Amino acid sequence: MKAKLLTDTFEEFVKKCKSKKIAEERTRSIEERERSMIEAGNEMRITDGLRKIWAEEIRKYGGMKQERVVLK
Repeated sequence: MKAKLLTDTFEEFVKKCKSKKIAEERTRSIEERERSMIEAGNEMRITDGLRKIWAEEIRKYGGMKQERVVLK
């Protein structure tokens, strides 16, 4: 299998790979999210369905680490 060149330069590659910052809320634990909602007076909105959505977000984003890339 022949490799395909994605870009001509590293700078172009980094620009193509740029991602949006993952919001801190996406990686907070379910307990932290519940506590925040209770403090905000929204405890009635906490459901098993919402906890499931939170668990999916934590699985998706929890292990990710974003680093800032600075090119000089």
